[in-house]
Amino acid sequence: MCFMSRNILIEIEGRKFELEDDYFRYSSFEFSNNCYAISEGRVHFFGNQHGNIKTMDNGISYLGKKILIKYGKLKKETIFSGFVSGIRSYNEGYSTSVDLLISSPEFWMLSGKTSVSWNGEGTYSDILNQILSKYSSKFDGIEVDISYDFPVSLIKMPKVDENDYDYVKRISKMTGSFFYSLDGRIKVRTIEPDLSNNFRLKYDGYIGENHFVKKIKLTSNITNIPKSVSNLYIKDDDYENPVSISNKLDKFGSGRPADSIANNIDDSTTLNFSNLSIDSDETAGYLSKVEYKVRSINLVKCEVTCSFWPEIKVGGRMTLSNFSKAIDNTYIITSVIHRYEAAENDSSFITILKLNSDSIPSV
Repeated sequence: MCFMSRNILIEIEGRKFELEDDYFRYSSFEFSNNCYAISEGRVHFFGNQHGNIKTMDNGISYLGKKILIKYGKLKKETIFSGFVSGIRSYNEGYSTSVDLLISSPEFWMLSGKTSVSWNGEGTYSDILNQILSKYSSKFDGIEVDISYDFPVSLIKMPKVDENDYDYVKRISKMTGSFFYSLDGRIKVRTIEPDLSNNFRLKYDGYIGENHFVKKIKLTSNITNIPKSVSNLYIKDDDYENPVSISNKLDKFGSGRPADSIANNIDDSTTLNFSNLSIDSDETAGYLSKVEYKVRSINLVKCEVTCSFWPEIKVGGRMTLSNFSKAIDNTYIITSVIHRYEAAENDSSFITILKLNSDSIPSV
């Protein structure tokens, strides 16, 4: 039996997934966990031409069943939690292949249509909790943490062609929040790193196939990033003298390159919004800050390909050091990809981290 099959554990509805035929082996897998996107995965099984693999349990298909993927030699770490969303089998000459396609829990929301009361009192947190609670049997928990309560007049109804997932994603971005799943829990939380998942990656002088970091790529871009953001609104019914509240942050990210890049943005670039539903300076200021933050997080981004790191979690904080002045920074982990490919004489396990520069000082 191959190395991978000894270390990967697949559970469907709480029971260990067994291969029906001895000729079948786990051949490869890829799991991605992302902010603002349905997380997906694939486990590939490879066998002989006449082999068979168990895709049903007592005559009931595994489709729609809860699946948990863990990996580790001794202590096994959860690397994906979701549901079987597809099964694919195909024949390639003298071999048979079967793929289990899996999706994170919020994929159920793609088929749901928001139907909540828009006439009563409530905040965005109330609305999102009400929507997410409809799927509570599919989630291992719900966490909605929006740091500012907007007035009812700013709560936007769903668009005609918008499903529950699209609505929650849109409101998350509008309120300056991430929307993602983590080990089966659904989270809507402020765009800041989750400090309970804190990782550090230090360059020790070597980058190569036999060392931890295999590839690292930095992207800096000032496109669509203004120097400041302002919101215009009518205060105290004084329509002749609308009030403009602007928000200008001193720095992007928490590393040295972000400050120097930000200084090169033209002072005349200001993004102006007019919103008659705003009810206070505080709301106007918060909306300006949110818009600025959502844009500025893309100023300095980094992608790291490293050896397999199953403990890494999306939403966490990653600090890079000793690489270069341009790369050293503190980032939010906005995407994690775990990938395994079997080869005849070798096997490749890698983890790919996509990092966006965060907008709070590093500790």
